Amino acid sequence: MSVRQRMRRGQGGVVAIELAVVLDMAALLLAVLLLGGRMMWHYSVLQRAAFDAARYMATMPRPELANPMQAPVLAARAGQLVLDAVSEAALDTSPGAGQVSVRCDDLPCGGTPPQRIRVTVQIQLSDPLFNLLGAGSIALTGSSVQPYVN
Repeated sequence: MSVRQRMRRGQGGVVAIELAVVLDMAALLLAVLLLGGRMMWHYSVLQRAAFDAARYMATMPRPELANPMQAPVLAARAGQLVLDAVSEAALDTSPGAGQVSVRCDDLPCGGTPPQRIRVTVQIQLSDPLFNLLGAGSIALTGSSVQPYVN
C-alpha cells in the first residue's frame, strides 16, 4: 500500500465533520442576524409611536395642557396612541409588557405649560430562541422629546 492510499484512508469522514461545524456556525450567524433585524424593526416602531404621541401632546392648546384636570386625560390618550401603534404593528411582546410614560418638563403633565414633552415607551421583546435558552425577553425602550409649540 502506498503512502497516498494510507493518507486517503485516514481522511474518511473529515469532510462530513467540517460540513457539520460550518453549518452550525452558519445557522448561528443567521439566527443572530434575524434577531438583530427583528430588534431594529421593533425599535423603529417604538420610536415612531413615541414621536407621534409626543407630537400629539406638543400641539395641544395651552389651556387644556395647563389644566390639572384635563392634562392627565390628554397624557392617557397619548399613551393609548403608543399602545395602539404597538398593537397595530403586531410586535412580539410579552403580555402586558408595554409601559408608557408621558412627562411635561420631567413632571406629570398639568399645572404650568411645559417647555418640552417627553414620551418614553418600554416593551419586553419575547424571542422563542432566547426563551428556549432560558434568557427570557429583551427590554427595548423608545423615547421622543418634542418642544411645546403652543
